[in-house]
Formats: sequence, C-alpha cells, structure tokens
Amino acid sequence: MRADPKVSAARRAERRKKARDCGKNPCPKGLLRDGWHLMLTNLSREQADVSQLATIYRARWAVEIQFRAWKQALNLSNALNRKSNEHHLQARDLAELDAFDPDPRHVERDKRTRKSPAESGILALN
Repeated sequence: MRADPKVSAARRAERRKKARDCGKNPCPKGLLRDGWHLMLTNLSREQADVSQLATIYRARWAVEIQFRAWKQALNLSNALNRKSNEHHLQARDLAELDAFDPDPRHVERDKRTRKSPAESGILALN
C-alpha cells in the first residue's frame, strides 16, 4: 500500500539524515521503498486482499505491544529471554514433572533496591 505523504517524507528525512551522519548518500531504492507499506505473505490475492492483511497485521501488532508491556511491567525479561535446554521438552505427563529437579540458578529473584518502610522512616528522622 502507498504510505501517507507525511509518513513517506518523515521516513525519507530519517534515511537521508542517517546517510549524512555516515558520510554517504541515501540508497535510491530505499528512498523509493519509504513511500510504501510493504507486507510479504504467502497468501494469494484471492485468499486475502490488502485491507484484510492490514487488519490482521494491526491485530497482531497490538498483541506484540501488549506482550511487551506485560514483560516490562512484570519484569519477565529474565524468565523469557532464556535459551531452551533439554529439560523443557523432557516431561511428557504431570508425573514426570514431579520428579524434575531444576537448576537453582534458573530461579532468580531481583534484589530489593529500595529500603524497607522502617529503614526509610529512620533515615527521614536523621
């Protein structure tokens, strides 16, 4: 889909600024792409039109934004950014989970950086 002229102008200005900061000229093909919203799909035109694809993309992006907000608010980055290991796929039923002994290094707790209410009160009186 063709991008709004204001969006295109902002994208092109940013591309030109980045190129200028690096001492280069902006890529002409990149400047051309900045005027469009590009979506790649394996669906044919009969299966979904552009407006349907845009609606699906908006819904999926809203899910990503919500998930990022939860991750930041609940401080889940430590739990979700771990690499998988053989134990993640090992358990086949709940009985096997009972015998699983996880590595204690994978169970982390953040250290408290703020003082307790009692410590704060004592510091306030000093």
